[in-house]
Amino acid sequence: MTTSSTLPSKASKTWESPAHKRTVYGVLAIVAVAILFDGYDLVIYGAVLPNLLADPTQIGQLSPAVAGTLGSWAMIGVTIGALSAGAIGDRLGRRRVFLTAIAWFSLGMALTALTTSVLAFGVLRFFTGLGVGIIVATGGAIVAEFAPAGRRNFF
Repeated sequence: MTTSSTLPSKASKTWESPAHKRTVYGVLAIVAVAILFDGYDLVIYGAVLPNLLADPTQIGQLSPAVAGTLGSWAMIGVTIGALSAGAIGDRLGRRRVFLTAIAWFSLGMALTALTTSVLAFGVLRFFTGLGVGIIVATGGAIVAEFAPAGRRNFF
């Protein structure tokens, strides 16, 4: 007869080891920070837009229509990045693609902040959006890869 002291507890079945638990929470933190920053990148455009419209010395003269188009280029990049992330991740590995996307979108954000023309600003917003889309699409899959089998949906 088996006693309750010899049965593994639910908590011990969840984690393979303390190192596994630390790894899962570390991966979760990295993905959360990446998604936080990609959200920042998409929202900051709306915060700086009034300044860009008012001061043509920053990236050039903007009309409201051009400003809207510039905002859309980032979303087009996000869409293309998200739609292509699965196929690219399957071929090259999700972790490698995720880390490359973080570097890609970080570099894109920095270069976008330094641009001085409307065309360059739009092109860089598009390319930054590609990285953001890949991060959004692969973040959940990476967390699920590391999470314990019984708790993947939770994480």
